[in-house]
Amino acid sequence: MKKSPTTEELIERGFASKNGKLEILFIYPATTVASRVAPKLRKNGKLQEEDIGEVGGKTIPLGIASLAAYLREKGIGVGVLDCDALDLEIEKVNEIIEKKDPAIIGFSVTTYGLSTALELVKGVRKKFPKKLIVCGGAHARDAEEKTSEAGFFDIFDIVTYGTDGEPIIQDIIQKYSKKNFDRNSFLEDFALLENIKGIVFRKKILLLKPFLEN
Repeated sequence: MKKSPTTEELIERGFASKNGKLEILFIYPATTVASRVAPKLRKNGKLQEEDIGEVGGKTIPLGIASLAAYLREKGIGVGVLDCDALDLEIEKVNEIIEKKDPAIIGFSVTTYGLSTALELVKGVRKKFPKKLIVCGGAHARDAEEKTSEAGFFDIFDIVTYGTDGEPIIQDIIQKYSKKNFDRNSFLEDFALLENIKGIVFRKKILLLKPFLEN
C-alpha cells in the first residue's frame, strides 16, 4: 500500500522558488463551515462543540492555484499554503513564512471567512511587520469599497480588486522588485502605485506603529 504523504511533504509541494528566491506566498485561510460558525458559538471564550454537529468540508482554492500557475510560467518564485486543507494554524504559518522568507504575502479572502482570515493576517503582520501583505480574493474583488476602509490598512498594505488577478499580481511583483523588495520605499512611491491597475492603497502610511503597540 502506498504511503500517504505527510503534512510537511504536502506543504513542500506547494512551493516553487526561482533561483532560490520566493517572490510571493499565497495563503488561503481556513474557511470550513466549522471555522465560520465557531465565533458565534463561543460562550465565555470557549467553543461549544456540541452545538456544531456534523459540519465540515474543504474548499478548493482555485483562485490562488491559477495565480500561482500563471506566475510560475512567468519565471516567478511562488508558494501556496492552503490552511483549510492542511489544518494550519497561525504558529505553523509563521514558521513556514520564516523558513521560506517570501518577499510578498498574499491572502485570498472570502466574505464568509473574513473574520477568521483577519485573525490569521493580524498574527502574521505582528510577526513580520516588514513584509508586504496583499489582500485579494472574492471579498476584495466584490466589496473593494468596504474592504479598503482605514482599519483594513492596519494589516494589509494593498487590496486588489480587479477581475484579472494574474496580471495585477505580476505587475505588483515587478514594480516591487524595482524597489529591491523594500516595503517602505515601495509604499511611499505613490506615483509608482498609481500606475498599478486594479489595486487600492492608502497614501497616508502609518508603518503599522499603532497596531504593533497594541
